[in-house]
Amino acid sequence: MAEIAKVFVSPVLDALIVNLKESALEEIKSILGFEEELEKLESTVTLIQGVVEDAEEKQVSSKAVRKWLGKLKNIAYDADDLLDDVATEARRSALMCEIHTSKRQKIVHSISSFFSSNNPLLYKRGIARKMREIRERFDVMANERKHLNLHKTDGGRPLQRETSSFIDESDVIGRQVEKDKIIQLLVSSSSDDDKLYSVIPIVGMGGVGKTTLAQFVYNDHRVKTHFGLKAWTCVSDNFDVRRITNDIIESATKSKCHLSTLDAIQGHLQVVLKDQRFLIVLDDVWYENQIHSHWDSLRAPFGVGAKGSKIIITTRDERVARTMATIPSHHLEVLPDDDCWELFARRAFAGGISNAHPELEEIGRQIVKKCNGLPLAVKTLGGILSSKRNVSEWGSILTSEIWRDDRNEILPALRLSYRHLPTNQKQCFAYSAVFPKDHWFEKDVLVRQWMAAGFIQPKGSILLEDIGGEIFDDLFLKSFFQYSDEWDGTSVYVMHDLMHDLAESISGDECFRLEDGTSQTIPEMVHHLSWIDIKEGSMSLEALKKFKRLRTLRLKAPSSIDNQILNDTMMELRCLRVLNLNVSAIDKLPDSIVHLKHLRYLHLTGTKIDRLPESVTSLCNLQTLCLRSCKDLKVLPDSISHLKHLRYLDLSYTEIDGLPESVSSLCNLQRLGLKSCKNLKGLPDSISHLKHLRYLDLSYTEIDVLPESVSSLCNLQRLGLRSCKNLKGLPNSISHLKHLHYLDLSGTKIDRLPESVSSLCNLQRLGLRSCKNLKGLPDSISHLKHLRYLDLSGTKIDRLPESVTSLCNLQTLDLEFCRSLKGLPKGITNLVNLRLVRTFGLWDRPSLCEELEN
Repeated sequence: MAEIAKVFVSPVLDALIVNLKESALEEIKSILGFEEELEKLESTVTLIQGVVEDAEEKQVSSKAVRKWLGKLKNIAYDADDLLDDVATEARRSALMCEIHTSKRQKIVHSISSFFSSNNPLLYKRGIARKMREIRERFDVMANERKHLNLHKTDGGRPLQRETSSFIDESDVIGRQVEKDKIIQLLVSSSSDDDKLYSVIPIVGMGGVGKTTLAQFVYNDHRVKTHFGLKAWTCVSDNFDVRRITNDIIESATKSKCHLSTLDAIQGHLQVVLKDQRFLIVLDDVWYENQIHSHWDSLRAPFGVGAKGSKIIITTRDERVARTMATIPSHHLEVLPDDDCWELFARRAFAGGISNAHPELEEIGRQIVKKCNGLPLAVKTLGGILSSKRNVSEWGSILTSEIWRDDRNEILPALRLSYRHLPTNQKQCFAYSAVFPKDHWFEKDVLVRQWMAAGFIQPKGSILLEDIGGEIFDDLFLKSFFQYSDEWDGTSVYVMHDLMHDLAESISGDECFRLEDGTSQTIPEMVHHLSWIDIKEGSMSLEALKKFKRLRTLRLKAPSSIDNQILNDTMMELRCLRVLNLNVSAIDKLPDSIVHLKHLRYLHLTGTKIDRLPESVTSLCNLQTLCLRSCKDLKVLPDSISHLKHLRYLDLSYTEIDGLPESVSSLCNLQRLGLKSCKNLKGLPDSISHLKHLRYLDLSYTEIDVLPESVSSLCNLQRLGLRSCKNLKGLPNSISHLKHLHYLDLSGTKIDRLPESVSSLCNLQRLGLRSCKNLKGLPDSISHLKHLRYLDLSGTKIDRLPESVTSLCNLQTLDLEFCRSLKGLPKGITNLVNLRLVRTFGLWDRPSLCEELEN
């Protein structure tokens, strides 16, 4: 039986409680007369929040609890929408009354001036009534929790996993290269010469075979003869120093330790390890807040062992490796296709011989392909099919939901990682189910959608983008996301197919993808919907009208969509926070977009719109406006200044020839993309007012002078000027950009760097590729102590100044096709962090290549 779609409410309630304290509400709640109502609501929501974790566990076996959670989630969303309504109207109204002296007068005037009105009292009563209704609905849920026997939990841990060192080696396929590499680290004396013992981390996603590899290594004859003492313990999610120390003693001595205090137990371990060259495996280590202190405590007795002792840790979380390891992580990748097939065949066919069943073999290879190199999935499905010889049975496994069945090991193994996530990270991960499999995404783009959907809550003065970036990095380090490639200097990521299955399993009906050509029913509880490849004759867009609670809508269509139908549909979807209209034939935005007052993210890439309607500039909550590749777009309205909360504006690949002076009012703008705006020749002086701007991309534009006003962008971190072919220099005031860490001048006509560039004390990447007029670097480049990447390829530089040898953090030096380069400074060997020197195109300069090689 496929797993029941579960309902998770904790993140929604957490966000609701934060929003109840939202500053806009704080300012106006007493004026509107629902201060007491809000306090009651917060109290009730907090009470319910205490039992939600218990409910989320019990829903597996109780349909009534699952139904209760579903109702609770809808009420929470309705409450959030109402609070956002009020806060939004306050923000929007504030735009109309910036001349009032008293703050209280200003708010009162805002409300009375915006809401229709001649009758603000009627509005106040309406809001108070809705607030009371919401609170009463929560009261009903609070009462029902008692009948469902739901209790406040202490956030107890899931059942602890146990592993042992024993393995049937005949059951291991592949991994010989990885095994030999780890063993070489274990038996060599060079892996960490200056320490008594080394810590070797094996890192990878759940089910990829970390424990199997550790067992494979642990039982190898070379390891057995090299170490005088070996011990194995499974740490799991509870880093209990006393228990782990006891386990090490018991594994090493084969006898139980009956001492009770940690001091006595660690004293006994010291006796056991004294002068022994030992190997200890700490399997399945999880990250927790106290891991640094726990690790310091656990390893205290290890120093008495003989030099050359080793510790192997296996973990899903790179942060664990960074805390405990003494050498770089060994990242365990998925198993190659041929090894996967052999592993599957050994399980599914007698003697591993599949050619006697050609039809089954064909289906089996498709099943293996769906496993995407995850050995746990391959072994599990091979075992399930070992007793089945009917083609239809194998076919049903291929097309079934068994991948999400809790009765096999696949999803539970991956869900362990999910259960250890903080609440906000759970919601962010589950949102991934709205994207198709193999979807490539950029960190920045995904974080902005999380922000728009309300998943990221503020923490003091930390930017939401930075909070979201930390969440993304954590999910990446825990193997939920995987690095895929790099596009134009930006990393792109992907999810393993089975991780995507996990996201779908977790999100249940919350996220849904409608893919044309398949017969699918959109679930009533959906909040985030993706409709991909809409084709003529497919289900009408009008069918979406009834899903009034939608918060995300992603539409992708290669052909046209009826403008009137789109307009009517948008009129009904007033709760939208994220709207992605990837429909190339759209030439006009629907008028009804003005009613999407909750909208934070508007993506119009590749559409045929030639102007931005005034209605868009009334969307006062808008954070992201992406107009990339709108090739008919030539101008922005002056009213763009109304978007006070806009943080990201991408106009790349448009026909924009300039920015209006009013852009200076975008006081929260963080990123401005103008790449390949071929008609753009300058920037307004008022751009200097964008004090929060961190990213400015002017690459491939016609700009010939970087205005002095750019030097006033005190928080700028990235400045892209690649292939600005008319640009001949930088202003000396560039030195004011103290936070700049990325500067790309590749393909410009710049002939020298100003000495003031030495003041860019945080610069990490400097691109000068194909600067044909550049013949040298200033001596002051030595001041760029944080520089990691220097690209000089294709320049006419004939020498590198001796000061380059002071770039102590330089890791990559690109000298491809530097045909004029005569030699290197003598102190180049001082660059101990230099890992890569590119010299392609210098093959006829053997002396230089030999110098670099040395």
